[in-house]
Amino acid sequence: MAVAVQTVGTAAIGASVGTAITITAPTGIVVGDLLIAFVGGPNDYSVNTATGWTGLTQGQSIEGNQMTMKAQWKIAVQADVDASNFTFTVSTGSGLTGFMLRIDGHNATTPINAETCENLDTDGTDPVITNTLTPSVANCLIILSIWEAEAQNAFSGWAIATSPPTFTEHNDQSGTVAGTGRGMSRGCASGVRPETTATGNSTVAFGATGNRWVGAQIAVAPVVAAAGTVANNNNLLLMGVG
Repeated sequence: MAVAVQTVGTAAIGASVGTAITITAPTGIVVGDLLIAFVGGPNDYSVNTATGWTGLTQGQSIEGNQMTMKAQWKIAVQADVDASNFTFTVSTGSGLTGFMLRIDGHNATTPINAETCENLDTDGTDPVITNTLTPSVANCLIILSIWEAEAQNAFSGWAIATSPPTFTEHNDQSGTVAGTGRGMSRGCASGVRPETTATGNSTVAFGATGNRWVGAQIAVAPVVAAAGTVANNNNLLLMGVG
């Protein structure tokens, strides 16, 4: 089984006016799944890493209309199977949103092979985020998540510069964020990439003039079978708060 996103849990844009956001659990979680949560919003706060989770790089644009986004991940345990939602927090401020991916087919020991998150402080309709990474193993699931401040529109045409796989979109939402009154859009897509060369920058077609951007690129390693054995395709749950 190839590593793949199975289900997605979300929090509505505009759902939080304080320093915490509750994301509905993706359906079908089992012990061993990889969960990745993306959390953030149009503000300049610091996203806290939740207890039991491992934080990835936080991206932040603080020029003009701010945007912050951070991903964090964990391998699901029984408490996560039993949970109906997950809560994430920031240091101060308001205007939080986010979503969570449930993934399976991942390497159960070291699921995150490479990751990066960068900002782009440029107006435009088709952002190019300088967030290249180089997977060290073949057939990683390349996850892209791009967040935009102010404009509200849909994403399409997810791509990376070098040897792009076919991307499947998992999240595409826009709206006005409670607590700040600012508009924003967020999206996410993934695809399995056989190559171990550098991916190059990520991009997406937005169709409206966006203001401030943050973009993450994550490589999730596939399960590896020992010689003479059959791989156990545990699920990986990945969560992003924004």
